[in-house]
Amino acid sequence: MIVLFSGSLHILMLPWFAFGHLLPFLELAKSLARKGHHISFLTTPRNVARLPTIPRPLTPFINFIEIPLPQIKHLPENAEAMVDLPSANLHPYLSKAFDNFEQKLSDLIQTKQISSLDCILFDYAAH
Repeated sequence: MIVLFSGSLHILMLPWFAFGHLLPFLELAKSLARKGHHISFLTTPRNVARLPTIPRPLTPFINFIEIPLPQIKHLPENAEAMVDLPSANLHPYLSKAFDNFEQKLSDLIQTKQISSLDCILFDYAAH
């Protein structure tokens, strides 16, 4: 089935907290923004700060939504991406923190802080 849509979409993007995911999602966001679609890109404040700058013509189309990562026992302070973890045995704790975004995302949508969504793109389901 092919669905044709004329007009712009509002797309929420929630990439996994690894730069091998964040950077390709950002490239996809820029590509979609060039076509006039509006992107809400959800990640942590530290991850947003480390992403490349968005070209000025695309800034009206890409909105970064920064949500602090919940503190999880055993997860190092300021660890907001895989690159921040000193060892692989800490990966499950980052996954658990990622899972805690479920309620925050639900709250954002239900309170209309993110409104008129057409779709949600994510690439990782932690648990």
